[in-house]
Amino acid sequence: MTKGWQYIASYTFSKTKDNGEGAFDNTSGGANYIEQYATSRLDFPHVFSFETVYELPWGHGRTYGGDMPKALDYLIGGWSLNAIFRAQSGSPFDVRLNGRLVNVTGDPYTHNSNNYPYLDRAAFTSVAGFGNLQRNSLRSPANNQLNLGLSKDFKFTESTIPRGSF
Repeated sequence: MTKGWQYIASYTFSKTKDNGEGAFDNTSGGANYIEQYATSRLDFPHVFSFETVYELPWGHGRTYGGDMPKALDYLIGGWSLNAIFRAQSGSPFDVRLNGRLVNVTGDPYTHNSNNYPYLDRAAFTSVAGFGNLQRNSLRSPANNQLNLGLSKDFKFTESTIPRGSF
């Protein structure tokens, strides 16, 4: 921690492939056929993460208010702000009807600027056998998430906890 601030940033570039999500995949009318080797549902090729904690500078041991009364320090001292930001690629998925992959004709994405709806339902048709859509070959929009938190540090010593209270 430097001057009340610490952070960590990371970026992951990866590729995950498999031939099914688990032992109990139900792929075709209740039969458990081995799926084709393709992109996994857990594949997120790009993940950026940034975490930070900042101690607000008011209170004993901080930049401002080191000489403030204990009661005031109890109220406004010892606060920290934290944040976690994560940006990642969308998740892969496919479209099935009765457990079987469907046919895709044309561009399955609407290219709508609002990203909703992002699939063109007219691009998918059902077939009697197996369709031409590859397993997990479609991808949802990217996901960005920001979590914020505010916390307070309370200092307890032996002299502040009465004997026999535990």
